[in-house]
Amino acid sequence: MAQISQYLELYPMMTPELPGCPDPVKLQALQRGGRQFCERTEAWREFLESIDLVDETVDYDLQPEYNAEIRKIVAVRINTEEGVTNGDDGALQDKSLYEWDPDTEILTLDDSLEPTEDITSGLDVKVVLVPYLTTSELPQWFINRYADYLVAWAMVDLMTRPEKEWSNMVRAKFYQTEYQRGVGIAKKDVADEYKEENDGMQA
Repeated sequence: MAQISQYLELYPMMTPELPGCPDPVKLQALQRGGRQFCERTEAWREFLESIDLVDETVDYDLQPEYNAEIRKIVAVRINTEEGVTNGDDGALQDKSLYEWDPDTEILTLDDSLEPTEDITSGLDVKVVLVPYLTTSELPQWFINRYADYLVAWAMVDLMTRPEKEWSNMVRAKFYQTEYQRGVGIAKKDVADEYKEENDGMQA
């Protein structure tokens, strides 16, 4: 499969089995499926764009690049000016040393971590993201990794709708099994990533 990033690029995987189904309906099913998949698996994880540390400031507004909400903070790293220059990873902070308020989207560092100088790109935050129902684009690495399972959820949703030209309970059962398989794969990906990160810390 060529590298894709938008839901609409998944339509060719769906159209042959959905005669008469309008594209906007397919899009809505994919958007719902993408959100449900991310909520269930927490597989969409990535570092936000590096944030500038500001002298004597502990509150930082976190804004994802994509049209998505931050569901969880996975890791917080604080770097030095020298470390940033050298391309080093910042020091991983214990979870007890910061708080995340999902209502305000503010990350608050513990007073013990209060910066004593400005450091450009000194704060790196890894998060779990969940797309909004209006999201039409996902990162390439994510949608290409899990495309089959996003499509599977959408196919179940569409094929189980009663009295549609494309209704098909037999195929819906197949896609339900495929979706469940994808959930298992995504959860294993998350577990493997967690293990790798912890092994790296202990090395």
